[in-house]
Amino acid sequence: MKHFAFVVVLGWSVSLFAQAPPHATDASRRLQVACAPLSLAGPPDRTLRVVGSHQRGRMLFGPNEPLVINAGTNQGLRVEQQYFVRRVVRDRFTRWTLPTSATSVHTAGWIQIVDAQPDMAVATVTHACDGVMEGDYLDPFVDPVLPADAGVGGEPDFGHPARIAMGDEKRQSAAPGSVMLIDQGSEQGLRAGQTLTIFRDMVFGRNPGMGYGDQPVQRRGPIVRIGLARALAVGPHSALVSIESSRDAIYIGDLVAVNRVR
Repeated sequence: MKHFAFVVVLGWSVSLFAQAPPHATDASRRLQVACAPLSLAGPPDRTLRVVGSHQRGRMLFGPNEPLVINAGTNQGLRVEQQYFVRRVVRDRFTRWTLPTSATSVHTAGWIQIVDAQPDMAVATVTHACDGVMEGDYLDPFVDPVLPADAGVGGEPDFGHPARIAMGDEKRQSAAPGSVMLIDQGSEQGLRAGQTLTIFRDMVFGRNPGMGYGDQPVQRRGPIVRIGLARALAVGPHSALVSIESSRDAIYIGDLVAVNRVR
């Protein structure tokens, strides 16, 4: 059985990553990071919100379309300021797949203030990741910072795996070109730019147990490598990763080994 495990791990190492996305430019990477979902330790501040339009009944907004904000100069808004537009996504997976009680947040796009009155402002949609909706909240815009071009190599650390913990807007699977969140971050030694190996324990197949919550991952058998990912943005206990290549769909609960230089 030990010989079989050795063959399973190494047998895919040459050819399993044939399915890869087109080469991503820096501009497309920045959009990918800017539009990525968030996992917050608690509820966000939703004081600043999209409250509608000059058109009665209008609730959905796209690029270059005007919308009304429920705050103005008295609340610190100024012409030319930019804000992310986000919304909380309530789903039944996030609270089980991250080690703490987390809030899942979807990024709808970002806007720029074009007119500001004392207690109301008008903005236009600068970029739409999808439709901006009435009720979405505002978050100060920060231009994404990308890791260095060269990915950090090394060998996968299968002994201390992370998990694929969250997708965007309740998505439970991903393919090359997608972004997902994993449940390890800088506190576990992860840094932006590192290469990650996505794998499954063959005893579980699709990891149906998934080790939800703060339960440690316990491998029980031989593994099969599913794909490669790269850390784009790293927080203390979670990280945004880009799926670079795969031989199968990537699911929430799949295991992730950080490639480390030994």
